[in-house]
Amino acid sequence: MTRRPDIAVIGGGLLGRCLAWRASRAGARVVLYDAASSKGEDSAAWVAAGMIAPTTEAIDADPQIASMGRHSLSLWPQWLAELPVPVFYRDDGTLLLWHRENSGEATRAQRILASRQSEATVMRLEGVQVGEFEPGLGTRFPRALYIPGESQLDNRAILEAVASALEQSSVECHWQTSVSDGTVPDAEVVVDCRGTGAKRDWPKLRGVRGEIVRLDAPEIELHHMLRLLHPRYPVYIVPRADGKLVVGATCVEGEEGSPAA
Repeated sequence: MTRRPDIAVIGGGLLGRCLAWRASRAGARVVLYDAASSKGEDSAAWVAAGMIAPTTEAIDADPQIASMGRHSLSLWPQWLAELPVPVFYRDDGTLLLWHRENSGEATRAQRILASRQSEATVMRLEGVQVGEFEPGLGTRFPRALYIPGESQLDNRAILEAVASALEQSSVECHWQTSVSDGTVPDAEVVVDCRGTGAKRDWPKLRGVRGEIVRLDAPEIELHHMLRLLHPRYPVYIVPRADGKLVVGATCVEGEEGSPAA
């Protein structure tokens, strides 16, 4: 007779597959269900930028979210070292930039960050210091804020790597298998990680969509994540390996998957 699973995870996006992987490593018998494939192409993590930037996000996010994000900065290197395949990871920090006409946004950001100085380090850069930190910027920005320690990883590679780890950990994975409230798996604990995939069962769920562009720009060399402080277009640039750049700015109420406007 097959033993009842300790944990059933519904939804195999980044959160669901990481939960299944870590629970299995802790000794639990885990089963995972996801409506898409192990590649994760339908998950939010597939289209994300892979930034782990809790201090920067704290400018417009709840302090508790920022606190959890800071804790994750210490966890990610440990987890990545335990994966069966390497994943691009960089922890050179974030540069916050602004144009002169948007100095009010910089003042607002500095005020919020200063109120949390006990929780994070923020360095103000002036003049040539900006170019020394990020030579690719030249003299375009006379001032910047530097937040050390913030990191990024290849979001699509991490989905693939954790899927491989699940296979090696003998987690029972049911890819391309939909689960609804009427067919909840039999397990000691059931964890729903479907996100907007659960909207049929939880109609009050709402999606928030980001739009990004992936560029192949080997002639541009950047060492840090860049964020522009702007009231309408908070552009960010995330440099990846091999001259790749991930560029984004938008946050749209809705979860439909049409191309960026």
